[in-house]
Amino acid sequence: MFGPHLALDCYHCDRATLEDLSLVYETLDECPDHIGMTKIMPPYVFRYSGKVPEDWGVSGVVLIAESHISVHTFPDKAFMSVDIFSCKCFDVERAIRYMVERFQVGRYEHQVLDRGRHFPKDEETVTTVIGRQRLISGARGLVRHPTGESENGGPPGSRPVVATLAGAASGAERLANGGSAPHRPEPD
Repeated sequence: MFGPHLALDCYHCDRATLEDLSLVYETLDECPDHIGMTKIMPPYVFRYSGKVPEDWGVSGVVLIAESHISVHTFPDKAFMSVDIFSCKCFDVERAIRYMVERFQVGRYEHQVLDRGRHFPKDEETVTTVIGRQRLISGARGLVRHPTGESENGGPPGSRPVVATLAGAASGAERLANGGSAPHRPEPD
């Protein structure tokens, strides 16, 4: 897995906190340390007003070495959304408590997505995934030698025989183990 993505929707927030550009800035500035992340730049925070007058608010983002944290407030609707996406695990409940207390949230709901569930994080996994992809591509005649012959020894464009697939992962196994669906060449 690449990492968790917390999507936090906050309702019945204190209007004054949602309007406070400095509070949003301070929250984004301090949050990375609070949840064990590494801030790589100061937060970027601004007031927003668009085509729908009551959708104005304060938005901000801070980039962290692990990904990003963003906040979008809607004072007229007493609503705020927060996203925390990281390539390393963090204490989701601690992050939620931090935001709920800072913005005096009345009610919230959240989701945690496991992003990049098949993302290879270590060299051994990467080598295994690439090896499987090469094995499957070669077995399907997709890998070409400089001579123009396919990996299965037949003329260019020939289909491999079923025996060539021995040892290759099935589609379901491949997807379950982090691979991707095989490329299907277009018929001539």
